[in-house]
Amino acid sequence: MIPLPKFRTLFAGLLLGLAAASSARADVSDLLFTVKIEGDTNVPTISVTNNSPNLEITRFDFTIGDTGMNFDGNTQDVTHPPGGNASRIQPLAGFRSDVVSFVLSGFGPGETFTFKVDLDRDGFDSVENFNTTFFNNGAAANSVATVWAGAASASRTLDDNSSTMVFRGPTRTLKVISAEEDGGLPVRGVVVKRDGVVIADEETEYDNIQVAHGDRIQIIAQPEVYKNIHAEYITDPETV
Repeated sequence: MIPLPKFRTLFAGLLLGLAAASSARADVSDLLFTVKIEGDTNVPTISVTNNSPNLEITRFDFTIGDTGMNFDGNTQDVTHPPGGNASRIQPLAGFRSDVVSFVLSGFGPGETFTFKVDLDRDGFDSVENFNTTFFNNGAAANSVATVWAGAASASRTLDDNSSTMVFRGPTRTLKVISAEEDGGLPVRGVVVKRDGVVIADEETEYDNIQVAHGDRIQIIAQPEVYKNIHAEYITDPETV
């Protein structure tokens, strides 16, 4: 049984896309966005796309992740949204900060703005790597992207070990339940993919899968599942 209170079914019920509210008010369910990180590892380019169906995004914040590092305000390289403006309010030139923030105008649905940030170790002009600053940084927190539309806000914490460097937000929790026909013991063997990449399988748990608006979620279940004498799962190679 797969409860889907917040999802709509696509492609015979196996490919799921998150449904978004489309009310005119500035509700968190309307604040949908994508953050893409690319380019030089020390001075990466960050692209922010407004995926909301009806809202202008008025502010964007991005935290450093590992607070042993900071953003150098002397790097000023911004591409404004079409017909709009992106003004960086921190860090200003000559200063450093653990957060880079922009005030935005005319940043409507479907539009993108980009900026570059220089990563330095606290107190030094150094060469760092966003792959171990924004995430994959041990005990340090991961970077958090937050957007606002007026007083309403929505956030996305970046994942470790990202392969695509594309992060959609905000995330929601997908819970997949695989059990015997009578609702008894749990049954392994289900595979969950996001945009073609496995994010849950028989080696992981299915009850805390983070997905976001725009993700293409595929749930692959075996028609029949058996166990051998060693209590190891044997599955039919055909999938449904």
